[in-house]
This record gives sequence, C-alpha cells and structure tokens, in this order.
Amino acid sequence: EVEDLYKLGASQVIPEEFETSVEIFARVLKNYAIPSNIIENQIDLIREQGYAMLRHPDLNTATMQKLTAVLEATTMDTFYVDDACNISGKTIGELNLRDETGVNIIAVVRSGKAQTNPRADFLLEKGDILVILGAHAELHKAMEILRVKCPG
Repeated sequence: EVEDLYKLGASQVIPEEFETSVEIFARVLKNYAIPSNIIENQIDLIREQGYAMLRHPDLNTATMQKLTAVLEATTMDTFYVDDACNISGKTIGELNLRDETGVNIIAVVRSGKAQTNPRADFLLEKGDILVILGAHAELHKAMEILRVKCPG
C-alpha cells in the first residue's frame, strides 16, 4: 500500500507495522551494544528507502552484509566481581585477559563511579563491575575464564 499511496500523491507514508518492526529492530541492536550511530544510520536507511528492506528483504543484501559485519565486530559486556571471586585483590595486569583473550577492560565501576581506561596496575576489589570490550568470540572466552575464577 505504501507505493500506491505515494502514487496517489501522499508526500509521506508511515506504515504502523513497519515502524513497529523498526523500533523492535533498534531495541534488539541496543541490547547487543551496537553503537547508537550505527542503529540510527540503519533506521534512516530503512525509512529513506520507503521500508523496501522490510517489504522486500532480498533486495538489500549489501546493507544486511554491512550490518552483519558490525554485529560480528566489537561489542561490550560487563562482569560483577562478587564475594566468591578470587580476582579481588589482583591487578588488571595480573588478570591477563588482554593477552589470554584479546579483550580490554575499558572501565571499572566501583561504588557507582566509573574508572575509565584503568591501567594494568589497577587493583580490583569485591563489588567492582568490569566493563569489557572485544569481539564476540573474545568476550565469550574472557567470560568463561572469569566464571572459572569467580565461581558463584
């Protein structure tokens, strides 16, 4: 109906079911820590193309390939250092996640305050939340290592 309405003279057509799909799409991507500028770019592209991607998904494989590349690239996760965790009292350098997995600890949240770009000599404490950046496979490996060191 979108194309028919444009042919009849509509300057803008906003199909409710497509906007709902776009909103769901955006929220899912946000949950996967996709950068907001990438999400906005994809939403703008969908709208600019008159929702063609949603009406004819096979038409825009190049855009989907770009999005897939973003999804496979770097992402972020967090890890809580609880009471049972034996990394408390160790430094980020001693934890050695960068060398073992390729991830980077980009921040440590302590008592609600983020310590960004912590150095290798930053001492970890119980209650810290590690903010970890890496590719999906790297993050998966890092989380496995942390779960072994922090059985809880």
